[in-house]
Amino acid sequence: MKEKELKKLGFSREFSTDLVDETPAFYYYTLQIGDLCLISSDSDYAANSKNKWIVEIFSHPGFRFKRTKQLKEFIQILKKNKS
Repeated sequence: MKEKELKKLGFSREFSTDLVDETPAFYYYTLQIGDLCLISSDSDYAANSKNKWIVEIFSHPGFRFKRTKQLKEFIQILKKNKS
């Protein structure tokens, strides 16, 4: 998926705490839904994979989303069923 699609889904850009020449070394995106955090790959990964981003569940990296449609559906399900 593309970076602009992450932004459309409501993800927020986060910057690394590692600094290179006073600037963050990389950035990534997160989306918090209740107690669950979705986290994207970082900007270095995207740059090396033709600007493709992936999203994982922060505490369960075995679940990986590569397609926007599937991620959007998952987010909708989470939001509808959040207690």
